[in-house]
Amino acid sequence: MSRRKPYGSEFFPVFDRAIAALGAAGAVEALASRIRVTKDGAPLAQAMAWLPDVLRSSVGRSSGNADGDLLEVYVTYLERYRHLSRTTIESYLSVLRQWILYLKENSLRNALDATQTNVRGFIATSTESGKKGSTINTARSILDGFYKHMMRIGLAKGNPVSVMPLQRVERGLPDALSRTETEEFLNAPGAGFLAARNRFILEMIYSAGLRTRELIGMNLQDIGDDGMITVRRINGSERFAIMGGAARMAHRRYLQERGNELRKHGDGSATMSSSDREALFLNAQGHRISGKAVYNVCRERSQELWPERPQVVGPAGLRNTCIRDLRDGGAPLHAVAALIDLSAANVERYDRIAIMNLADIYAKCHPHGAQVDAEADREEAEIYRAQA
Repeated sequence: MSRRKPYGSEFFPVFDRAIAALGAAGAVEALASRIRVTKDGAPLAQAMAWLPDVLRSSVGRSSGNADGDLLEVYVTYLERYRHLSRTTIESYLSVLRQWILYLKENSLRNALDATQTNVRGFIATSTESGKKGSTINTARSILDGFYKHMMRIGLAKGNPVSVMPLQRVERGLPDALSRTETEEFLNAPGAGFLAARNRFILEMIYSAGLRTRELIGMNLQDIGDDGMITVRRINGSERFAIMGGAARMAHRRYLQERGNELRKHGDGSATMSSSDREALFLNAQGHRISGKAVYNVCRERSQELWPERPQVVGPAGLRNTCIRDLRDGGAPLHAVAALIDLSAANVERYDRIAIMNLADIYAKCHPHGAQVDAEADREEAEIYRAQA
Protein backbone atom coordinates (compact mmCIF):
# COMPACT_ATOMS: atom_id res chain seq x y z
CA MET A 1 0.00 0.00 0.00
CA SER A 2 1.44 3.40 -1.01
CA ARG A 3 1.98 5.94 1.73
CA ARG A 4 0.09 9.19 1.44
CA LYS A 5 2.29 12.25 1.06
CA PRO A 6 1.95 14.91 3.75
CA TYR A 7 -0.25 17.85 2.83
CA GLY A 8 1.71 20.43 0.87
CA SER A 9 4.81 18.22 0.29
CA GLU A 10 4.58 18.70 -3.46
CA PHE A 11 5.16 22.43 -2.96
CA PHE A 12 8.35 22.18 -0.90
CA PRO A 13 10.77 22.04 -3.87
CA VAL A 14 9.06 24.99 -5.53
CA PHE A 15 9.01 27.00 -2.32
CA ASP A 16 12.65 26.07 -1.73
CA ARG A 17 13.54 27.55 -5.11
CA ALA A 18 11.55 30.65 -4.25
CA ILE A 19 13.62 31.10 -1.10
CA ALA A 20 16.79 30.75 -3.20
CA ALA A 21 15.48 33.43 -5.53
CA LEU A 22 13.89 36.00 -3.24
CA GLY A 23 15.07 35.07 0.22
CA ALA A 24 12.81 33.61 2.90
CA ALA A 25 10.85 36.79 3.58
CA GLY A 26 10.29 37.53 -0.11
CA ALA A 27 9.16 33.99 -0.86
CA VAL A 28 6.67 33.96 2.01
CA GLU A 29 5.32 37.35 0.97
CA ALA A 30 4.98 36.25 -2.66
CA LEU A 31 3.21 33.05 -1.67
CA ALA A 32 0.92 34.77 0.84
CA SER A 33 -0.16 37.34 -1.74
CA ARG A 34 -1.27 34.54 -4.05
CA ILE A 35 -3.03 32.53 -1.35
CA ARG A 36 -5.14 35.58 -0.41
CA VAL A 37 -6.54 35.87 -3.92
CA THR A 38 -7.45 32.17 -4.24
CA LYS A 39 -11.03 31.08 -3.66
CA ASP A 40 -11.97 29.36 -0.43
CA GLY A 41 -10.96 25.73 -0.53
CA ALA A 42 -8.68 26.11 -3.56
CA PRO A 43 -5.72 23.77 -3.25
CA LEU A 44 -2.36 25.26 -2.39
CA ALA A 45 -0.99 23.84 -5.66
CA GLN A 46 -3.02 26.43 -7.55
CA ALA A 47 -1.34 29.23 -5.64
CA MET A 48 2.10 27.68 -6.06
CA ALA A 49 1.56 27.29 -9.81
CA TRP A 50 1.51 31.08 -10.02
CA LEU A 51 4.75 31.47 -8.12
CA PRO A 52 7.03 31.65 -11.21
CA ASP A 53 4.97 34.62 -12.43
CA VAL A 54 5.35 36.25 -9.02
CA LEU A 55 9.11 35.71 -9.10
CA ARG A 56 9.38 37.05 -12.64
CA SER A 57 7.41 40.19 -11.81
CA SER A 58 9.39 40.72 -8.56
CA VAL A 59 12.81 40.87 -10.28
CA GLY A 60 13.89 44.49 -10.54
CA ARG A 61 10.71 45.82 -8.97
CA SER A 62 12.26 47.13 -5.77
CA SER A 63 15.77 48.02 -6.94
CA GLY A 64 14.98 49.03 -10.50
CA ASN A 65 17.91 46.86 -11.62
CA ALA A 66 16.61 43.61 -13.07
CA ASP A 67 20.03 42.24 -14.09
CA GLY A 68 21.46 43.06 -10.65
CA ASP A 69 18.61 41.14 -9.03
CA LEU A 70 19.24 38.18 -11.34
CA LEU A 71 22.89 38.06 -10.33
CA GLU A 72 21.88 38.20 -6.66
CA VAL A 73 19.46 35.33 -7.22
CA TYR A 74 22.18 33.24 -8.89
CA VAL A 75 24.82 34.03 -6.26
CA THR A 76 22.39 32.91 -3.53
CA TYR A 77 21.96 29.60 -5.34
CA LEU A 78 25.73 29.13 -5.79
CA GLU A 79 26.41 29.84 -2.12
CA ARG A 80 23.56 27.96 -0.44
CA TYR A 81 23.05 25.01 -2.75
CA ARG A 82 26.29 24.43 -4.64
CA HIS A 83 28.55 25.62 -1.77
CA LEU A 84 31.08 27.21 -4.12
CA SER A 85 33.98 29.22 -2.74
CA ARG A 86 33.90 33.01 -2.88
CA THR A 87 36.76 33.02 -5.39
CA THR A 88 34.85 30.72 -7.76
CA ILE A 89 31.70 32.81 -7.40
CA GLU A 90 33.66 35.97 -8.24
CA SER A 91 34.91 34.24 -11.41
CA TYR A 92 31.32 33.41 -12.35
CA LEU A 93 30.22 37.00 -11.68
CA SER A 94 33.05 38.39 -13.80
CA VAL A 95 31.78 36.45 -16.84
CA LEU A 96 28.13 37.30 -16.15
CA ARG A 97 28.91 41.03 -15.81
CA GLN A 98 30.77 40.97 -19.13
CA TRP A 99 27.72 39.28 -20.68
CA ILE A 100 25.29 41.84 -19.24
CA LEU A 101 27.53 44.72 -20.37
CA TYR A 102 27.61 43.26 -23.88
CA LEU A 103 23.81 43.01 -23.92
CA LYS A 104 23.41 46.62 -22.78
CA GLU A 105 25.83 47.78 -25.48
CA ASN A 106 23.51 46.04 -27.93
CA SER A 107 20.39 47.72 -26.51
CA LEU A 108 19.12 44.74 -24.53
CA ARG A 109 18.11 45.74 -21.00
CA ASN A 110 17.19 42.37 -19.53
CA ALA A 111 19.43 39.28 -19.70
CA LEU A 112 16.32 37.06 -19.69
CA ASP A 113 15.45 38.39 -23.16
CA ALA A 114 18.77 37.29 -24.72
CA THR A 115 18.67 35.19 -27.88
CA GLN A 116 21.00 32.78 -29.64
CA THR A 117 22.06 35.64 -31.91
CA ASN A 118 23.25 37.57 -28.86
CA VAL A 119 25.24 34.56 -27.66
CA ARG A 120 26.88 34.14 -31.09
CA GLY A 121 27.81 37.82 -31.11
CA PHE A 122 29.28 37.58 -27.59
CA ILE A 123 31.40 34.56 -28.58
CA ALA A 124 32.54 36.30 -31.79
CA THR A 125 33.53 39.42 -29.83
CA SER A 126 35.47 37.31 -27.34
CA THR A 127 37.29 35.53 -30.17
CA GLU A 128 38.19 38.81 -31.88
CA SER A 129 39.58 40.18 -28.62
CA GLY A 130 42.10 37.32 -28.58
CA LYS A 131 40.60 35.09 -25.90
CA LYS A 132 41.54 31.41 -26.07
CA GLY A 133 39.05 28.71 -26.94
CA SER A 134 39.29 27.27 -23.42
CA THR A 135 38.42 30.67 -21.91
CA ILE A 136 35.42 31.05 -24.22
CA ASN A 137 34.24 27.52 -23.37
CA THR A 138 34.45 28.36 -19.66
CA ALA A 139 32.33 31.48 -20.21
CA ARG A 140 29.82 29.46 -22.24
CA SER A 141 29.55 26.91 -19.43
CA ILE A 142 28.93 29.65 -16.84
CA LEU A 143 26.21 31.25 -18.97
CA ASP A 144 24.64 27.85 -19.59
CA GLY A 145 24.45 27.18 -15.84
CA PHE A 146 23.00 30.64 -15.23
CA TYR A 147 20.14 30.20 -17.70
CA LYS A 148 19.44 26.65 -16.57
CA HIS A 149 18.91 27.94 -13.05
CA MET A 150 16.74 30.81 -14.26
CA MET A 151 14.56 28.22 -16.08
CA ARG A 152 14.51 25.99 -13.00
CA ILE A 153 13.02 28.70 -10.79
CA GLY A 154 10.66 29.91 -13.51
CA LEU A 155 12.31 33.23 -14.36
CA ALA A 156 13.47 32.29 -17.88
CA LYS A 157 11.46 30.50 -20.54
CA GLY A 158 14.43 29.24 -22.53
CA ASN A 159 18.20 28.80 -22.59
CA PRO A 160 19.85 30.63 -25.52
CA VAL A 161 23.23 29.03 -24.75
CA SER A 162 22.29 25.35 -24.87
CA VAL A 163 22.63 24.94 -28.66
CA MET A 164 25.94 26.81 -28.95
CA PRO A 165 28.82 24.44 -29.86
CA LEU A 166 32.05 24.38 -27.87
CA GLN A 167 35.13 26.05 -29.30
CA ARG A 168 37.93 23.89 -30.56
CA VAL A 169 40.81 23.87 -28.08
CA GLU A 170 44.37 23.09 -29.10
CA ARG A 171 45.98 21.08 -26.32
CA GLY A 172 49.62 22.08 -26.12
CA LEU A 173 52.35 20.35 -24.18
CA PRO A 174 52.29 20.94 -20.41
CA ASP A 175 54.92 23.34 -19.12
CA ALA A 176 57.72 21.58 -17.24
CA LEU A 177 61.17 22.48 -15.94
CA SER A 178 64.39 20.72 -16.92
CA ARG A 179 66.26 18.70 -14.28
CA THR A 180 68.78 21.51 -13.72
CA GLU A 181 66.05 24.15 -13.50
CA THR A 182 64.11 21.99 -11.05
CA GLU A 183 67.06 21.71 -8.65
CA GLU A 184 67.65 25.46 -8.85
CA PHE A 185 63.98 26.16 -8.25
CA LEU A 186 63.71 23.93 -5.18
CA ASN A 187 66.93 25.10 -3.49
CA ALA A 188 65.42 28.36 -2.27
CA PRO A 189 67.78 30.26 0.07
CA GLY A 190 66.92 31.93 3.34
CA ALA A 191 66.38 31.13 7.02
CA GLY A 192 63.47 31.41 9.42
CA PHE A 193 59.83 30.44 9.40
CA LEU A 194 58.74 31.79 5.99
CA ALA A 195 61.83 30.48 4.18
CA ALA A 196 61.36 26.99 5.67
CA ARG A 197 57.66 27.06 4.83
CA ASN A 198 58.28 28.14 1.24
CA ARG A 199 60.89 25.40 0.67
CA PHE A 200 58.48 22.82 2.08
CA ILE A 201 55.66 24.08 -0.16
CA LEU A 202 57.85 23.75 -3.27
CA GLU A 203 59.04 20.28 -2.24
CA MET A 204 55.50 19.08 -1.53
CA ILE A 205 54.19 20.18 -4.93
CA TYR A 206 57.13 18.59 -6.74
CA SER A 207 57.54 15.50 -4.56
CA ALA A 208 53.88 14.52 -4.16
CA GLY A 209 52.41 16.28 -7.20
CA LEU A 210 49.75 18.03 -5.12
CA ARG A 211 47.29 20.53 -6.50
CA THR A 212 47.12 23.95 -4.84
CA ARG A 213 43.65 23.28 -3.38
CA GLU A 214 44.87 19.98 -1.93
CA LEU A 215 47.99 21.62 -0.47
CA ILE A 216 46.25 24.45 1.38
CA GLY A 217 43.67 22.02 2.80
CA MET A 218 46.29 19.81 4.50
CA ASN A 219 46.36 19.43 8.28
CA LEU A 220 49.21 18.48 10.60
CA GLN A 221 47.93 14.91 11.10
CA ASP A 222 47.67 14.26 7.36
CA ILE A 223 51.36 13.33 7.09
CA GLY A 224 52.29 9.92 8.47
CA ASP A 225 55.67 8.85 9.85
CA ASP A 226 56.14 6.61 6.79
CA GLY A 227 55.83 9.52 4.36
CA MET A 228 52.27 8.66 3.31
CA ILE A 229 50.01 11.68 2.89
CA THR A 230 46.23 11.86 3.22
CA VAL A 231 44.95 14.26 0.58
CA ARG A 232 41.42 15.65 0.41
CA ARG A 233 39.99 16.20 -3.03
CA ILE A 234 37.75 19.16 -3.89
CA ASN A 235 34.65 16.96 -3.63
CA GLY A 236 35.58 15.93 -0.06
CA SER A 237 36.80 12.39 -0.82
CA GLU A 238 40.29 11.29 0.20
CA ARG A 239 43.25 9.84 -1.66
CA PHE A 240 46.83 9.01 -0.72
CA ALA A 241 50.12 10.46 -1.97
CA ILE A 242 53.77 9.77 -1.18
CA MET A 243 56.29 12.27 0.17
CA GLY A 244 59.93 11.80 -0.90
CA GLY A 245 63.04 12.00 1.26
CA ALA A 246 63.83 15.64 0.41
CA ALA A 247 60.27 16.66 1.25
CA ARG A 248 60.43 14.78 4.57
CA MET A 249 63.60 16.68 5.54
CA ALA A 250 61.92 19.97 4.57
CA HIS A 251 58.90 18.88 6.63
CA ARG A 252 60.98 18.39 9.78
CA ARG A 253 62.70 21.77 9.38
CA TYR A 254 59.40 23.50 8.79
CA LEU A 255 57.76 21.98 11.88
CA GLN A 256 60.69 23.21 14.00
CA GLU A 257 60.36 26.74 12.60
CA ARG A 258 56.57 26.60 12.94
CA GLY A 259 56.88 25.77 16.64
CA ASN A 260 59.49 28.51 17.16
CA GLU A 261 57.25 31.04 15.41
CA LEU A 262 54.26 30.22 17.62
CA ARG A 263 56.38 30.36 20.79
CA LYS A 264 57.87 33.68 19.67
CA HIS A 265 54.38 35.19 19.72
CA GLY A 266 53.54 33.76 23.14
CA ASP A 267 52.02 30.53 21.82
CA GLY A 268 49.24 32.26 19.91
CA SER A 269 47.68 28.86 19.23
CA ALA A 270 45.38 29.48 22.22
CA THR A 271 43.64 32.28 20.33
CA MET A 272 43.76 30.58 16.90
CA SER A 273 40.68 29.05 15.34
CA SER A 274 40.44 25.26 15.25
CA SER A 275 41.01 25.31 11.47
CA ASP A 276 44.20 27.37 11.86
CA ARG A 277 45.51 25.20 14.71
CA GLU A 278 45.10 22.08 12.57
CA ALA A 279 46.49 23.67 9.39
CA LEU A 280 49.83 22.41 8.13
CA PHE A 281 50.76 25.60 6.29
CA LEU A 282 50.34 28.94 8.05
CA ASN A 283 50.91 32.50 6.89
CA ALA A 284 52.80 35.17 8.83
CA GLN A 285 49.62 36.08 10.74
CA GLY A 286 49.07 32.50 11.96
CA HIS A 287 46.15 31.70 9.64
CA ARG A 288 45.78 28.88 7.13
CA ILE A 289 47.61 29.80 3.92
CA SER A 290 45.58 30.74 0.83
CA GLY A 291 45.89 29.51 -2.74
CA LYS A 292 47.04 32.94 -3.87
CA ALA A 293 49.88 32.84 -1.33
CA VAL A 294 51.05 29.47 -2.71
CA TYR A 295 51.07 30.92 -6.22
CA ASN A 296 53.04 33.94 -4.99
CA VAL A 297 55.69 31.64 -3.46
CA CYS A 298 56.23 30.03 -6.87
CA ARG A 299 56.01 33.32 -8.75
CA GLU A 300 58.57 35.10 -6.58
CA ARG A 301 61.01 32.18 -6.84
CA SER A 302 60.55 32.05 -10.61
CA GLN A 303 61.15 35.78 -11.07
CA GLU A 304 64.15 35.64 -8.76
CA LEU A 305 65.83 32.95 -10.90
CA TRP A 306 64.63 33.89 -14.38
CA PRO A 307 63.53 37.56 -14.48
CA GLU A 308 63.54 37.57 -18.30
CA ARG A 309 61.36 34.49 -18.59
CA PRO A 310 58.04 35.45 -20.28
CA GLN A 311 55.97 32.86 -18.39
CA VAL A 312 56.05 32.50 -14.62
CA VAL A 313 56.55 29.00 -13.21
CA GLY A 314 53.52 28.41 -11.00
CA PRO A 315 52.32 25.46 -8.89
CA ALA A 316 50.87 23.78 -12.01
CA GLY A 317 54.25 23.92 -13.77
CA LEU A 318 55.97 22.30 -10.78
CA ARG A 319 53.31 19.57 -10.64
CA ASN A 320 53.77 18.99 -14.38
CA THR A 321 57.50 18.56 -13.77
CA CYS A 322 56.78 15.92 -11.13
CA ILE A 323 54.65 13.93 -13.59
CA ARG A 324 57.18 14.27 -16.41
CA ASP A 325 60.06 13.12 -14.17
CA LEU A 326 58.10 10.09 -12.95
CA ARG A 327 57.47 9.02 -16.55
CA ASP A 328 61.07 9.74 -17.55
CA GLY A 329 62.21 7.58 -14.64
CA GLY A 330 60.24 4.61 -15.97
CA ALA A 331 57.15 4.75 -13.74
CA PRO A 332 54.24 2.82 -15.37
CA LEU A 333 51.35 4.83 -16.73
CA HIS A 334 48.80 3.42 -14.28
CA ALA A 335 51.11 4.05 -11.32
CA VAL A 336 51.58 7.73 -12.21
CA ALA A 337 47.83 8.10 -12.77
CA ALA A 338 47.17 6.71 -9.28
CA LEU A 339 49.91 8.73 -7.54
CA ILE A 340 49.00 12.06 -9.13
CA ASP A 341 45.23 11.50 -9.36
CA LEU A 342 44.95 11.92 -13.12
CA SER A 343 43.43 9.83 -15.87
CA ALA A 344 45.81 7.71 -17.95
CA ALA A 345 44.91 9.77 -21.03
CA ASN A 346 46.11 12.96 -19.32
CA VAL A 347 49.33 11.32 -18.14
CA GLU A 348 50.10 10.26 -21.73
CA ARG A 349 50.43 13.93 -22.68
CA TYR A 350 53.63 14.06 -20.64
CA ASP A 351 55.12 11.20 -22.67
CA ARG A 352 55.36 13.59 -25.63
CA ILE A 353 57.71 15.76 -23.55
CA ALA A 354 59.89 12.72 -22.86
CA ILE A 355 59.97 11.81 -26.58
CA MET A 356 61.02 15.36 -27.49
CA ASN A 357 63.81 15.19 -24.90
CA LEU A 358 64.99 11.88 -26.37
CA ALA A 359 65.13 13.48 -29.83
CA ASP A 360 67.34 16.28 -28.47
CA ILE A 361 69.63 13.76 -26.76
CA TYR A 362 69.91 11.73 -29.97
CA ALA A 363 70.75 14.82 -32.02
CA LYS A 364 73.50 15.83 -29.57
CA CYS A 365 75.04 12.40 -28.90
CA HIS A 366 74.78 10.34 -32.09
CA PRO A 367 77.54 10.90 -34.68
CA HIS A 368 74.98 11.15 -37.47
CA GLY A 369 72.28 12.72 -35.37
CA ALA A 370 73.27 16.35 -35.89
CA GLN A 371 71.37 18.37 -38.50
CA VAL A 372 73.27 19.14 -41.72
CA ASP A 373 74.06 22.79 -42.25
CA ALA A 374 72.03 24.88 -44.68
CA GLU A 375 74.78 25.07 -47.35
CA ALA A 376 75.23 21.30 -47.52
CA ASP A 377 71.46 20.92 -47.63
CA ARG A 378 71.23 23.26 -50.67
CA GLU A 379 74.05 21.44 -52.49
CA GLU A 380 72.30 18.11 -51.99
CA ALA A 381 69.03 19.56 -53.29
CA GLU A 382 70.75 20.88 -56.44
CA ILE A 383 72.29 17.46 -57.12
CA TYR A 384 68.87 15.80 -56.89
CA ARG A 385 67.34 18.40 -59.24
CA ALA A 386 70.17 17.90 -61.78
CA GLN A 387 69.66 14.11 -61.73
CA ALA A 388 65.95 14.53 -62.22
